[in-house]
Amino acid sequence: MNTKVALGVTAAISGAVLAGCSQGADSQIKADSPGEASSTAPIIVFAAASLNAAGDELEKKYEETHNVDVQINYAGSSTLVRQLADGAPADVLITADATAMEKAHSEVDSLEKDTEVIATNQLVLVTAPGNPKNIQSIQDLQREDVVTGICASDVPCGRLATTALDKAGATVSTRSEEISVSKVATKLSNGEVDAGFVYTTDARNIKDARVIELADVPPNEYPLALTSQGELNSAATDFAQWLNSAEAQSVLEEYGFDKA
Repeated sequence: MNTKVALGVTAAISGAVLAGCSQGADSQIKADSPGEASSTAPIIVFAAASLNAAGDELEKKYEETHNVDVQINYAGSSTLVRQLADGAPADVLITADATAMEKAHSEVDSLEKDTEVIATNQLVLVTAPGNPKNIQSIQDLQREDVVTGICASDVPCGRLATTALDKAGATVSTRSEEISVSKVATKLSNGEVDAGFVYTTDARNIKDARVIELADVPPNEYPLALTSQGELNSAATDFAQWLNSAEAQSVLEEYGFDKA
């Protein structure tokens, strides 16, 4: 069953937490009997919004071969951390950068310290379909007639966009600030903004748009961590390890993510 958990996750949902965050290659998520998990309780996954399309495919593939229901709540990383800090139950947390995971570890007592990166992505500047404002570089965002979609500063895509602007010595004249990269991507696709900072995985789905690469902006990692409940859920620990399997990594690559 392909079920998404609404953002207002309530305490009535029980689950074990899968989680992972990168602190180098020295931390591994452990699983009991990979590929053989069976549980009547669902696996509740809190995942960064940019994982939405790939996450739905991962959910489907895992459920096809495992006797367990995977439920994924997609939102901006800062929103996910806030939900967990407020007591929302989850088995796994996947953020869009290490900084968000570090914040989660400082605010969510139930989050386990062991983390593992499952994928990487790259921020780019993308124009609206057809590029009606003829945007050629990040410097064009300073024009008064250009509206730029950008994530809030506490969201990974917002932090990276700020880095890109600082390195280019540029500013944004008029901005439409969003809570997640998926919101920016939607406004780009609909022509509600003239340009926007999104990931390469989002840019693939915006037709007839120009993609402008950003110099000296490092790729962002997607760390995963389990919660204390997730560690007690064998299905959740199995799912966490499965995300770095050849099958799962193939799905992530298909949607434009790079390997960890």
